[in-house]
Amino acid sequence: MKRKFLTSLFHFLLISRGITGDISCHYCGLRTLCPTIQCKTACFKFDGRNPSGDRVVVRECSDLDKNDCQDDAPWHGATGRACVCNGNMCNATEKLKIPSWLFLLSLLLCAPSYILSQSL
Repeated sequence: MKRKFLTSLFHFLLISRGITGDISCHYCGLRTLCPTIQCKTACFKFDGRNPSGDRVVVRECSDLDKNDCQDDAPWHGATGRACVCNGNMCNATEKLKIPSWLFLLSLLLCAPSYILSQSL
């Protein structure tokens, strides 16, 4: 039952995405939690430094329809990495990368307690 619901939800989201044509993008600067906005074409992310050395981070919409990044890109007096992407929420913060062995170890350590809790 749960699997059918998730499959139906996935198809609904896929179809509704195709109808509107809009994609969801993050819209903010250095904040941890960014609101999302609807963009017509693509998302944009800039991460760099201004001439004073202060970090400048921008997440917003872009009119360019591509998936590309450029290092040493200028943006309103700052220089850094500018990326344009056309997937939902693709201008998010960098993801924490966990080594595979650490993930498997934590899974092995947590699995017994999960199994025991399900049998009670």
